[in-house]
Amino acid sequence: MKLLLIIGCSLLNIVAYTQNQPVPLWQAIEFIKTVNIKGPTICPDKYGNTYMLTNQTNSSPFGGIRLVKYDTLGNILWKQTSQPGIIGLFYGSFTVDSLGNSFVSLCYDGGLPDYDADAVMIKYASDGTKLWEVNYGLENIGDSYVYFSELDSASGNLITLGMNLHESVPDENFLFVQSIDTSDGSAVWKTKMPGVFRPQNMRIQTDHIQILATHYLPNGKYYMNSLLGFDGSLLVQYEKPYFGYEVDFNHISKTGDVIFGNRAFGYTVTRVDIKGDTLWRYEYPSSSEKNWVRGILEDDSMNVYATGAVEIPGLSTEMTTSRINSFGGLDWQNIFHSSDLNFGDSGNDISLWSNVYSGVSDPPIPEL
Repeated sequence: MKLLLIIGCSLLNIVAYTQNQPVPLWQAIEFIKTVNIKGPTICPDKYGNTYMLTNQTNSSPFGGIRLVKYDTLGNILWKQTSQPGIIGLFYGSFTVDSLGNSFVSLCYDGGLPDYDADAVMIKYASDGTKLWEVNYGLENIGDSYVYFSELDSASGNLITLGMNLHESVPDENFLFVQSIDTSDGSAVWKTKMPGVFRPQNMRIQTDHIQILATHYLPNGKYYMNSLLGFDGSLLVQYEKPYFGYEVDFNHISKTGDVIFGNRAFGYTVTRVDIKGDTLWRYEYPSSSEKNWVRGILEDDSMNVYATGAVEIPGLSTEMTTSRINSFGGLDWQNIFHSSDLNFGDSGNDISLWSNVYSGVSDPPIPEL
């Protein structure tokens, strides 16, 4: 079972004018069982190195996470593996700073009534050395998860977005945003929003922190756009109802717009403004329950890059990467066909930096 890292580049002007699709430069393979991280699983640093986070490695029946660093040619520089003490699901966030330090959140949930998941953050140096580990869980008061993290360049702190859930104690259901001192992992401030939420995304804007979450209420499901100050104070909130699978894979634009991708029953990308009003919508022309979007990003020109899968007649469910312009029109689309019909390739992540695009595939579906 493999994880593929496919990288394309359009750095030269001549390439930009003559080649309208990314050109693969190198490919790396990691052996995994599954990927549960909703945020980025691949991150670059300013030197062109690539960091890839995988989980449920085949080195242990207990699963775990593996962090791998590649150089600019795709050579492995080092690997770090962390194993849990109990079999369970893995959730978390992943961020790399300009110096190559990595911040990985580990949230192991064993799925047992008496086992509470803890939100653990680990910092690794650029050479793979573990610098610190901090547990942000509440200890026996529900399950805590950190799903998203981003560095605040002004303060140097790491801003994280997560949630706490407790089936029998409603007061312990809340969304939380916290600022972490990257030198030792200590919390500078923490803001809680009571209710049953699922974190969906976060972005540090020029003058505020923008977070996206889904909110579950007795009368329906809503997505919530919240703006916070850099002291954790809530500035404004917008909520809109949603249906089906519209918001689970998404991107927050620097303009405050949110770009949604269907995670099932349609390779569809929708852009809404900060209040939730639809600006444009792209949908792959053929409908299938096996069509879906697994990753979305936007460049400085507001072109949107989406990766996921579409069902191709006579072939299989194929990894598909698209560029959609700022008006919602399709610029180009790549469909990566595998001769192995069991490959089940759905493109679960996409990264963008310095005009370089990279897509990560899901692992193959094993034969029964």
